[in-house]
Amino acid sequence: MAMEINLLPQVPTTKKFLWPIAVVIGLIVIVYSSFVGLQIWSKSNQLTSQTQILEQLKKERKASTNQLNQMRQERQLPALYLETIKQLDSAHINWISLVDEISKKLPKDGNIISMSWKNNGKIEMIGYFHSLERVGQYIQWLNQIEWIKEANFINTQETTTQETYIQDILVSESNLTITKEPTETLIQPPEIDVYQITIQIDLNLPSLAIKEGNYKNE
Repeated sequence: MAMEINLLPQVPTTKKFLWPIAVVIGLIVIVYSSFVGLQIWSKSNQLTSQTQILEQLKKERKASTNQLNQMRQERQLPALYLETIKQLDSAHINWISLVDEISKKLPKDGNIISMSWKNNGKIEMIGYFHSLERVGQYIQWLNQIEWIKEANFINTQETTTQETYIQDILVSESNLTITKEPTETLIQPPEIDVYQITIQIDLNLPSLAIKEGNYKNE
């Protein structure tokens, strides 16, 4: 009777089942990782969307707040307008005293030829000066007056036209307008360089209003 002898090494039975288990575990890990990654991506998109919505809500809230503040300011305008009217009414500016005060420190070689009142509480003066240094000193003195917020020159023009200079200094005492009187009878001064200066004065109306007799009409 013949016997078959298998000389090949025997493979343990347990090893035959390890690789399917490893494959299954690998598949589980892949599926779980994909699921976790999908959840993270979804949460990230959701967070980004919520952040955008929050930013949009902030912008809308800011716009609403600005609109509300604007409406409040508009509601306050009538009160501010009435208050301004009261201040102007209580000021009763005595222009003679005011012009006299402004003219006190006017340089001897300076001439104011016109003065106009602006609706925003400012005075605009036009005059002639022989040097810019005198203009600077005069404006510096104006800024020291308590009822003047700020004085500054807004335009400068150099001229040597003798006839224009003579006509401009012939100013009416009543309304400070240039007269058109003939200049033939005038003694012609020598032709000199002069600067036509426009000075703007911003008045402090409340300070004028509290004056008693100096800058108010009784």
